[in-house]
Amino acid sequence: MPAYRDTRHRVEILADREYAAVRRASWRLDAKLVEWIRKGRRMSKLAAIGDRIAQKKLAHDRKADEWAKRLNAVDEREQHAFAIGEAVIVEREADLADLESTVRGLSNLADSGSG
Repeated sequence: MPAYRDTRHRVEILADREYAAVRRASWRLDAKLVEWIRKGRRMSKLAAIGDRIAQKKLAHDRKADEWAKRLNAVDEREQHAFAIGEAVIVEREADLADLESTVRGLSNLADSGSG
């Protein structure tokens, strides 16, 4: 069992190192792209892609805002909708409590009459 644990541990360490290396490379590429864009290098294709990404992000943000408004409206209507149901449940519980009380009273009468 310890050999398996050591092997697994080494594999996890290697995976973590590879992940960190990829992140560093990605960060360096991002930094370089930002630097090139700021320096005004010709990067028309990358700039166009960046614009498309920004447009997609704005579209997603607008959709998320729309969904948030719809969800807020549902939350507001939910309280009213469930309040009606809760009132019915409370009324039925009161009816059931009355019925139980009546049955207990009747069973007490039957017990006292037979004794």
